[in-house]
Amino acid sequence: MKLEDLTHEQQEKISEFGVNTWYVLELLGDYKKDPGSVSDNWKCYYVQNHSSKSS
Repeated sequence: MKLEDLTHEQQEKISEFGVNTWYVLELLGDYKKDPGSVSDNWKCYYVQNHSSKSS
């Protein structure tokens, strides 16, 4: 998953992770492929912040 694949709002939200943005994007890619592959905490985060744009 690339930052450019997200909406502007999603980019701003995920960029709050600073130098760890790459990790959060990697988890998002995993989540979109298989939601069961990430922890429940990350599932909640992605449902709340990244459900408006499909892959």
